[in-house]
Amino acid sequence: MFSSFFRRSALAVTQLAKERTSQKTGTQSIGLPLAEDLFWHEHYLSEPYFVAGRGYDQYQPAYALGWQAAQSQSAPVPLSPEACRQEFAAHESELCERWSREHASSFLTWPQARLAVKAAWERARLPRTMVPAVRLEPETVERIQRVISTGRRVQRSYEACLGEEPEGMLRSVLLRFAREHPVLLRELEQTFLPLSPRLARKNVRLRVGARYKQVEKMVSEWRDSGLMVQEPIEGLIDELQAWLDSYGRIDTGSLPLPAAQVIKRQMLVIRGHLDAVLLLGRDAA
Repeated sequence: MFSSFFRRSALAVTQLAKERTSQKTGTQSIGLPLAEDLFWHEHYLSEPYFVAGRGYDQYQPAYALGWQAAQSQSAPVPLSPEACRQEFAAHESELCERWSREHASSFLTWPQARLAVKAAWERARLPRTMVPAVRLEPETVERIQRVISTGRRVQRSYEACLGEEPEGMLRSVLLRFAREHPVLLRELEQTFLPLSPRLARKNVRLRVGARYKQVEKMVSEWRDSGLMVQEPIEGLIDELQAWLDSYGRIDTGSLPLPAAQVIKRQMLVIRGHLDAVLLLGRDAA
C-alpha cells in the first residue's frame, strides 16, 4: 500500500515538474504563462468568488480560458475598465460555450467559473494600473456603507451614555467598549475602503474619559424640552442591535475571504457588547 502511494506521489511530482518546465520553454501545457499562473496561485484565495474548500486546480482552467481568449483579441486595448467589461460581455456567450465544451468534467459550472474567467481577461487586456483589484457588487457596497454609518451612530450613543456619568460596573464596561469601538470602525474602513472608492473615509475619534460638554449640553436641552423620551442606555441598546442587524445583511460569500473574516469576527464582538449592555443596563435601571 505504501509503495503504491509513494509511486503515485512520485509520478505526480514528475508531471508537475514537466508542466513547469514546458511553461519555461514556451509550451503552455496548462494554458497559462508561468508568471500568470504564479500570480493567480498567490491571489485566488482573496478573490470575491473564491469558495472555501476549493483548490487552485479548480480555478486554474478558468484563468487559462480568460487569458487565452483575451490574447486572441485583435481589437485595440480597452481605454477603461468599463470598456473592458463591455468587451467581455460581448464575448461571454462564446466563452460559456467553450467552458461547457472543454471543461465538462469540472466541478465549476459556468456561473461559478465566470468571474475567474473575467478576472483573467481583465488582467490580460488592461494595463496593470487599470486592473480592478476586487470588484464588489453595488448592493454589497451599500450594505457596508450602512454598517459604517450605523457604527458611527453607536459611537454617538456611547458618548451620550458616558455623558450621563453612570456608576459602577456599567461605567467600567461602557468605557472599555467605547475604547474598542473606534478600533472596530477603523478596521472596517481599512478593510473595505481599498475595495471600493464609493466608501468615503472619515476620521473616527472618541475622547474616552472626557466630559463630552457638547453632548451633555445637547442631552440637557433635549431633556428640558421634553423631546428626550428614551434614556441614553436604551438608545445604545437599540443602536447596537441595529448595528448587529446591518452586519447580518451582508452576504459574506460575495466578499474576499479576509474581509468576510473581519465581518464575522466583528459580529461576535458586537454581540458580546450588546449582551453585556443589556444585562448591566437592566440592573442599573
